[in-house]
Amino acid sequence: MPDPDGEATADNILARWDVARRGATSRAVADADFHVWLMRTLPVLARQLGPAPDEDLAHCMTVGATIERCVALGRFDDSLILTDWLVGLYAPRGDGLARRTVSGATGLYRDAALLPELHAHATTSLRRMVELIPQRGDTETQWLSCKALMDLSTLLVIGRDTHNNRQRTQASIDVCDEIIERWQSSGEPWLRVNVAATMVNKAINCMEIGEERAAGRTYARIIELFAADTADPGNSKLSEHVRIARHALDVLETVRIPEPEFKTGYLDAMMRAARRTGRYDPEGLVGVPRDYDVHSIRLAGRIHRATTNLVRRSACSGDPTVLLLRNFELTESSFVGSPPHSVVGQDDPDGYARVIRYTDGLRVLNRMAEITDVVQVANTGAAALGIDRQMGSLLGISTRLQRFLYLPDDGWPAVVRTLIVLAERVVVWAAEKTPALLRELELIKELGRTGDSVVLLEKPLPGPVGSVGSVGPVGSVGPEHFQGSVAALAPDDPALAGFPVIVRAQDVAAVDPEDSAFLHELTGPVTALGRRPVHERVARIRGRLDALR
Repeated sequence: MPDPDGEATADNILARWDVARRGATSRAVADADFHVWLMRTLPVLARQLGPAPDEDLAHCMTVGATIERCVALGRFDDSLILTDWLVGLYAPRGDGLARRTVSGATGLYRDAALLPELHAHATTSLRRMVELIPQRGDTETQWLSCKALMDLSTLLVIGRDTHNNRQRTQASIDVCDEIIERWQSSGEPWLRVNVAATMVNKAINCMEIGEERAAGRTYARIIELFAADTADPGNSKLSEHVRIARHALDVLETVRIPEPEFKTGYLDAMMRAARRTGRYDPEGLVGVPRDYDVHSIRLAGRIHRATTNLVRRSACSGDPTVLLLRNFELTESSFVGSPPHSVVGQDDPDGYARVIRYTDGLRVLNRMAEITDVVQVANTGAAALGIDRQMGSLLGISTRLQRFLYLPDDGWPAVVRTLIVLAERVVVWAAEKTPALLRELELIKELGRTGDSVVLLEKPLPGPVGSVGSVGPVGSVGPEHFQGSVAALAPDDPALAGFPVIVRAQDVAAVDPEDSAFLHELTGPVTALGRRPVHERVARIRGRLDALR
């Protein structure tokens, strides 16, 4: 077969395919006919031109060159189709040519799956390829099968969203189970390393969907299977996975976040007023939706538990997070009850009001939350627990910035202390010297984390963006209900002594978030760490946890 690797040969093959598609009644019919010609007829025609040292290899290389040409021309769908045909012909053989085909196809499927429009095709093809490979092949074939399945497990969780997260994660776990079942008893060193790595990934995936007990069992199984291997200095990779498992089991045992606490005075007053006036509205356009308080509390509870899971999962896997500590009044202030009526002279016990504020730092914090995982201690007494649509609409708050923990009043400093230790970076967003904020600043100093912290300093609290309530305009409530006697926090305040990075929010707000040096310096090291191997990330958190003890 002349010039099997040349672009000219590949272009001729693709031209024939294009002509077949234009002349066929359907694309499927054209592809079926072309498949017969390329994979059956072409090898026969090649043999008629004269014997080749390895006719199958020559044919495989010709198709491979055509696949590469498709990729170069941006014909990615066609590159997958050709790869599927090549795998179907050669992978079942289990010989050297099969291994060459499987290795190349695995790389192409892996790259293609990173494109959302090709993800389903590529992962389906990768699964089909593994099923075609003989299960009882030699060590290299077994390794290639294991590697392909590991890639499949990883690819299944790429691009997850809220709609398919659980289904895709479970599918990845199922592939992990297949790897573990097939090779956990292998004596081949690299297969044992792959099994241990797969078990770590399975445990992380179990944590992702809230299956902590399954994660704990998997971590314990890693220690059971591979602890003995750590005695051999040559088994450094297995030792890394065992250390990860021991660290994760310790985290699951010791890192505890209490159940949420909600102060629902505002919601209660809102609902009492709605019942009294009959101002119910299913859409909440002109009144309060029925059971609004129940739904708000349930949603806040789900957010708290999801954030708790994020904290514990990230601590187990070493995934870096940012902790946001703030003055709660930077986004809103709320008030329950009302002053005496100017005519009637009576208080309204069901009065309620809220001031919503837009501050300079919010836009850059929103962008930060889109780049990396941000955990935020929530205001348990916020008007609608800080998660209502009005807040999101007026302030444009990203849902990724609403990963709240609603901590009880009793013992919250101990939880915040743990959160500071676990976080890779800490952002303090402040304008006032509230007792809670001052306590958090002291905790950061005590733990030696000032160098990993940034203070984003707002001007004294601004006026409202909007207000809502049953007590009339905000002015009728009186500023004393929304403004206390708390002193402003200045850059040279002794409370900020030792913090090397103090940034004025108004300066940050003047720069587009995409061009913000502040944001790049804050998130750059976090995202870089997220790309490091799991054992390196875990070692950083492990060191901080051990120092805490």
